[in-house]
Amino acid sequence: MQGIHQGRDRAGGSTPVSLTVHDDRLYVLNQGSDQITGFRIHRDGRLAPIDGSTQALHAAHVVGVQVSLSAGGDFLVASEKIGGDIDVFARAGSPAASGSGR
Repeated sequence: MQGIHQGRDRAGGSTPVSLTVHDDRLYVLNQGSDQITGFRIHRDGRLAPIDGSTQALHAAHVVGVQVSLSAGGDFLVASEKIGGDIDVFARAGSPAASGSGR
């Protein structure tokens, strides 16, 4: 696939290792800081950080490995190398985050 480079943005942390996209949202798992940060993807390909989207994994130094969104986009799921845990976050603005998705 050939394309035109649209630019570059900071990943919201150190050592980005995984990303996932749903509609116009991009989420990056930063292994060095053990955080997930969200961005809005503009029509021209530019990224804008989503205020308040950065979430820490459940503990420091767990070495985040992968982040994915659930099929409906309501939940972010991150796996951790140390301890083998899986963190689940309700995505802000989703019915699950407000408690109305039950």
